[in-house]
Amino acid sequence: MKEYPQSHIAEDMATTILEAKAITFDSKNGFRWKSGIWSPFYSDLRILMSKVDDRTKTTDHLLSSMDRGAYDLIAGTATAAIVWATSIADALRLPLAYVRSSEKDHGKQNLVEGIVNPEDRTLVCEDAISTAESSINAANALREKGAIADDILGIMTYGLEKSVEDAGNQGITIVTATDFPTVMHLAEEGEYWLPSQVKVVKEWHRDPYGWKPSG
Repeated sequence: MKEYPQSHIAEDMATTILEAKAITFDSKNGFRWKSGIWSPFYSDLRILMSKVDDRTKTTDHLLSSMDRGAYDLIAGTATAAIVWATSIADALRLPLAYVRSSEKDHGKQNLVEGIVNPEDRTLVCEDAISTAESSINAANALREKGAIADDILGIMTYGLEKSVEDAGNQGITIVTATDFPTVMHLAEEGEYWLPSQVKVVKEWHRDPYGWKPSG
């Protein structure tokens, strides 16, 4: 995987996120992530799939952030990253799979959907990476099927130390097209966010585990 984030890609990807208004605010009530972390904002990167230009640009930046010839299989986390995994797999003419957050409670009770062959060099696709728990779980589910799943590719990381540490302990590398500090910098510089929003986001970023809603 390539070193990240490449500055021109990181800035353009961050600008795309901001222009799409993919980040919304509510510091009074806050947003509680699946990991239990409270945040004054919510990043809905799914919105990037709606417009053709945003979808194309995001896919191009993801492709530019990876080693295109290094994989036999592209796998997305359900549901957020299925569209990005599909776009990458189509561009590279590679097989596609996706990993559920939990096993189906009917039918074959699959956790992994699609064909996974032993020793398939597999790239796990995610959208936003916070603690990386879901991405790491997806990689391990693919490993249980015999795949070599050591790389995670995402659109944006919040840069939480836990994500890097936990992935490293599992022998997994995380690469993203952009990171949240780049988004914050461009949001302030380009006046995409109100000064009060910039202030509360900076407070959160200094202590994401300690931040709580004001309401």
